[in-house]
Amino acid sequence: MEFVDFDSPEFEDEVHFEDLKKQVADEYKYFRHRLLFRKKYNLAPLDARFLDMTDEEILFDLMLHNKSEDETQKIIEKQKKEEVLAKDNAELFETDDDTMDKIEAGEDIDLDFLVKKKDDWEEL
Repeated sequence: MEFVDFDSPEFEDEVHFEDLKKQVADEYKYFRHRLLFRKKYNLAPLDARFLDMTDEEILFDLMLHNKSEDETQKIIEKQKKEEVLAKDNAELFETDDDTMDKIEAGEDIDLDFLVKKKDDWEEL
């Protein structure tokens, strides 16, 4: 296999490299949605499922998936925030198994000792 130097003048003359670069830029500018769609579904350029679709159908599908991914990301971020909040709240209350058993049994206990003292709280 022979090494091809893409920057060599012989290569540019041989394949009209500048024309090719312009064609690629134009194709990407006007048909980027088609490229993204093919990439998303791993379709060949001549795949019938791809060729049968209109630009509107492709754009609709891409926008729908983008919206879905945004919503999914928001849900994941909300769950992470809730987990952090639950962890932070759990750290406020220091209990042992005996105390939990008493609380679950409905016994009267002094809950003030469970809350951290004001001196232990972090200043913001």
